Amino acid sequence: MKVKIKKLAIVQMGYSFRSRLETTTGGDVAVIQMKDLANDNTVDCNNLAKIELDSLKEHHLTQHNDLIFRSRGHTLTAAILLSDPGRAVVAAPLLRIRV
Repeated sequence: MKVKIKKLAIVQMGYSFRSRLETTTGGDVAVIQMKDLANDNTVDCNNLAKIELDSLKEHHLTQHNDLIFRSRGHTLTAAILLSDPGRAVVAAPLLRIRV
């Protein structure tokens, strides 16, 4: 029996920034980028870029156990978000799947 993924999970494209990320140490939102996907298929939250983002909607925020997929490059990597990054978004071209 085939089941469409939308019946099981929510698939969302990463947040599309209109310009280059302006990181700041006092930023209130962490950004998960392709470089943060570790070789052990987890998200490394130790060095996430921090930004100030005023117009962020709640549905863009990550949650514990979200699945993050790299949608371009030589390898299509998947990682699970096991650590709590606080208020964080996934940057495009990553995909977030929430079961």
